[in-house]
Order: sequence, then C-alpha cells, then structure tokens
Amino acid sequence: MFIQKRQTNRQVNEYLDCHRLIVYSYRRQIEQLLEDLKTCGSIETYEDVMKWSWQFAAQQAKSVQTELEQKYGYEKADAIMAEAGLA
Repeated sequence: MFIQKRQTNRQVNEYLDCHRLIVYSYRRQIEQLLEDLKTCGSIETYEDVMKWSWQFAAQQAKSVQTELEQKYGYEKADAIMAEAGLA
C-alpha cells in the first residue's frame, strides 16, 4: 500500500506512529477492563457497577445543570454544559 501510494519513509513512519498510539491506548483500556472485572468478580457485577456509575454521573450532571441554570439562566448553562461535554 505504501509503495503503491508512493509515500516517503517519513509519511510511513508517521502513519505507523499513529497506529502504535491507537493500539497502546486500546491496550490500556483492555488492561483496565480486565482489572475492573477481577475486582468485581463477574461480568454481571461489573455491568451493575457501570450502570450505577453512569446513573450517578447523570444525576450529578443534572444537579450541576440545575445550579448553573439558577445562577446564569438556561442558555448560558446549556452552553457551559456543552463546552464541558455534558450536554
């Protein structure tokens, strides 16, 4: 593929470096998942913990949104939440 596209060594190295970073990131995520599963003891327990975690995070985000709305109004609160990636 690299030869057919007539890419330089630099371009190939940049491509490979990018893929190494992606693989490393996924490897860390998989290792963390395996550690979490060991801690929880079973997949069902892990799924329950994750569900509770997401529910708690959603409740906290809603609470923060409500406080921001009271302080700044709906539009400004919505913009703040969107900027934080929570809207």
